[in-house]
Amino acid sequence: MKRIAIFAALIFGALLSLQAGDISGNEAQRLASRYSLCVVGMGCGGVGDPILRGTSWEVPVLFGFAGAPHGSIHVDKASGLISYSYSGRIYPTLSPKQLTQRKYDLIHGR
Repeated sequence: MKRIAIFAALIFGALLSLQAGDISGNEAQRLASRYSLCVVGMGCGGVGDPILRGTSWEVPVLFGFAGAPHGSIHVDKASGLISYSYSGRIYPTLSPKQLTQRKYDLIHGR
């Protein structure tokens, strides 16, 4: 019985650590790319490689065919909150779930 309790505690701890994982650089880049399309409305361009700065990822915004830098999209490493401002314009801060809803609405014409 004691072994089962220890095993259950170890499994529970492992599951909690999986849920509490931070956003990786690849995930930050994917979120920033989706944000640039669904929120910023970039038709041409994309995002660069993420750079970890403290508690958030900075993902450079590359605008147009030439890839001109237009600031960075910020992705919070712990929460995944995505934010961006450039040239005096402040775009909405979204959670990954809200961003997924925006993408769905864009695809389905809502």
